[in-house]
Amino acid sequence: MELILDKQFASAIEHMSEGVCITDPRLPDNPIVYVNPGFTQLTGYTAEEALGKNCRFLQSENTDTTSIDKIRHAIQRQASVTSVLLNRHKNGSLFWNELRVNPVTNEHGELIHYVGVQTDVTTRIEAKRDMSLAAKVQRTMLPTSTENSHFCLETIYQPHSFISGDCYDYYWDEEKKILSGYLFDIMGHGVATALQSSALRVLFEQASKKKLSLADKLAWVNDACLPYLADEYFFAAICFEMDFSQGMLRYAVGGVNYFLAERDRRHEMIGTPGMFLGIFEGMRFKEECIPFAKGDAFYFFSDGLYEKMPYPFTYEQRNFDETVHWLKALSQEPKRKDDVSALCIHVKEGN
Repeated sequence: MELILDKQFASAIEHMSEGVCITDPRLPDNPIVYVNPGFTQLTGYTAEEALGKNCRFLQSENTDTTSIDKIRHAIQRQASVTSVLLNRHKNGSLFWNELRVNPVTNEHGELIHYVGVQTDVTTRIEAKRDMSLAAKVQRTMLPTSTENSHFCLETIYQPHSFISGDCYDYYWDEEKKILSGYLFDIMGHGVATALQSSALRVLFEQASKKKLSLADKLAWVNDACLPYLADEYFFAAICFEMDFSQGMLRYAVGGVNYFLAERDRRHEMIGTPGMFLGIFEGMRFKEECIPFAKGDAFYFFSDGLYEKMPYPFTYEQRNFDETVHWLKALSQEPKRKDDVSALCIHVKEGN
């Protein structure tokens, strides 16, 4: 039942790091007739233990039946197929096996073999699972949309991949009638950027409790982050306070180019020049203010959203809900290359 291979072909397969098994569909139950050393290293089974068995002997009780059906249907059609299976090693441990199956025909077009190439993708699958969990935790930590008699606040959060370098938060002081918050965007993507984002979040939380101006809070975060921020990382940020008793928006910015303001039913991109944070110690920032009234709206966002907006900026007349819908649509465009986050605030009751 063992297959005899051409010497050159056999030599090539013998030296492959992937596991290779060849089956014979002309025999009952499509048994294995050849395995290479890579198969033994991957599964723990020697050639003597594997020959004559159907490949299903590697399956565990946790193997997904959908993946099995995908392979079975491809074999019935004599088609190529790739599927990822949770298989069991001879020692009982589980591993994720990416199996690529291809049919082989003879010179008459008759099916004579199936060749299966197996790759251990456990590390990749577990990393993806861990990233999904990290993304869920990260999203859970961010505040959601809220509304009261003074304002309606909508949040937008769309990571480029699983996790994001963007972060935001807001606080409502009922006694003082002040809505304060921040949004920052670290340059980069992936796990390292998300970890840096978590550290910055702690610093912004600490800064929010300090009795400092918004500009001084940004300066404090800038200096405090330098010992922790890796050399290649820097970030943009905006801190704001909306005082509903005075009808005044105050803000301080570093590295955020613009935010969108809707006042008197007119939309305007507010330029906010300023240096990025996390580069130099002792940087100083400027605090600005804008009056607001009932019906006005402000949209603070990371550059991942700004980069999707038309340039030069043109904007059709929309109400708050329509604008939020438009921004959410931009954040979900498939060709987006960056994380997206936004805080959208509609004034329901001003000074």
